[in-house]
Amino acid sequence: MKKANGILLVLMLLSFTGIMGQSLYEELIRRGWDKSTLEMANTAKQTKYLSNEEKEVILFINLVRLKPSTFLKIHIHNTEEQYDNDYYYQSLVETLEKMQPVSALLPDSMLTRIARNYAISLGEKGFVGHGDFSQRMKKIKCIGIRAENISYGIQSPEWIVIDLLVDNNVPSLGHRKNILDLDLRYIGVGIAPHNGYDYNCVIDFSSCMDSITPR
Repeated sequence: MKKANGILLVLMLLSFTGIMGQSLYEELIRRGWDKSTLEMANTAKQTKYLSNEEKEVILFINLVRLKPSTFLKIHIHNTEEQYDNDYYYQSLVETLEKMQPVSALLPDSMLTRIARNYAISLGEKGFVGHGDFSQRMKKIKCIGIRAENISYGIQSPEWIVIDLLVDNNVPSLGHRKNILDLDLRYIGVGIAPHNGYDYNCVIDFSSCMDSITPR
């Protein structure tokens, strides 16, 4: 029986190698995540067009959507001092305590292409902001909701997601709302170097896609 359990564990570790490798998977298990939730959140593991870091951004976004209270316990409570326990931090705690789970986002190659091209453009020019967002999203023809988050200066996928969730000094809490929006179903992520902030990560969301592009 022990041998069978060992084989099962190896198979699960191998299934995660496509997104982050054994070390992060083991770390998330050690920190308190269960294997079934990690598998459900791991929607990008088979994609060929996403980097490991971009896949991990999707993983952490899906974890907070699938199990907000668990994400709060594992990833947010230990950041209290970093955010000085301020209004934005406290409002995130309250939001995740009350939030009902929503479905995991599915990666899409068109959204990823849009996000990556914009991340490269921002990085090369050293610009910030959403620029021609509406124009860029015209490549998607279906009628639905579009949204975009951009992170600057953070390399860690986990901290990209945490920082956007806290949404410090953003009164509208727009980044947080985009991540947790139950109407959004598809996601694309592009990470690129940035001349002003070292890194930038563009995350594009949509509630619909013209046709589901291959993962």
